[in-house]
Amino acid sequence: MIAYVTNSHQWYIRQVPGLYSSNFEKDDAGVLLRLSGDLDMWCSPQLAEAIGSCILMLPNQLVLDMNGVSFVDSTGLRVLLDGRRLAHERGVPLKLRGLPPATRRLLEMTELLDLFELEA
Repeated sequence: MIAYVTNSHQWYIRQVPGLYSSNFEKDDAGVLLRLSGDLDMWCSPQLAEAIGSCILMLPNQLVLDMNGVSFVDSTGLRVLLDGRRLAHERGVPLKLRGLPPATRRLLEMTELLDLFELEA
């Protein structure tokens, strides 16, 4: 389901079926994509679509808010890496916000943390 609401800014909200959900907001600063739930093999197609759709808007930046993420497996990690690559190819800075400790540890153990710009 996709709902569009217009205020002083345009807000785009997307609910994706499955174990995870995402919604995004767009303003002049860029796009904020809030993720929650498990980022795993079951939701990876929807996650890839959500990230890709946000990148195709060509925002000034894309921030992935990971505060609500409870689990990331190798397919979720792959989608994040593919999103990073696509964002780089399109000239869109991609940042991660609110990394849960387990996700941060996963990125550290796989030596991928330095590939992502982190936002406080």
